[in-house]
Amino acid sequence: MIRVRIALLLAALAALAILPYIPVFSQPLIADDYQQIDMSRGGAPPSGWPELAADRLYRSRATSIIYTYWTDRFFGVNPPALYASTLLLHVINVWLLFALGSWKRLGWKVSFAMAGFFGLYLGHQEEAMWYAALD
Repeated sequence: MIRVRIALLLAALAALAILPYIPVFSQPLIADDYQQIDMSRGGAPPSGWPELAADRLYRSRATSIIYTYWTDRFFGVNPPALYASTLLLHVINVWLLFALGSWKRLGWKVSFAMAGFFGLYLGHQEEAMWYAALD
């Protein structure tokens, strides 16, 4: 019974995290997104890591470039798939906030409210609405 309840809470949080971003699926990519995809094709495979590590600007974004590489490998330049991959990260972050409820001082009720607010709040919308900002 507890597992079913947790699964329902996680599903509710995922819905709250996705709901505000549904309009993004009708948007095209922008110029920065194509640059991110192009950079991932050269710098994300292990053979490109030395060059990526030497790049002062993009080495701090290595994780997002590797994530872009694998998303591109599976789905190609497909805006809905790229936006879905950023929303997946957003949902995972919401779930991580909910997991803070295991800390007794915080508790599950507070962590659920906090995670729900974070999922719905559009103040940090760049990572979902602008693929190249997925850091």
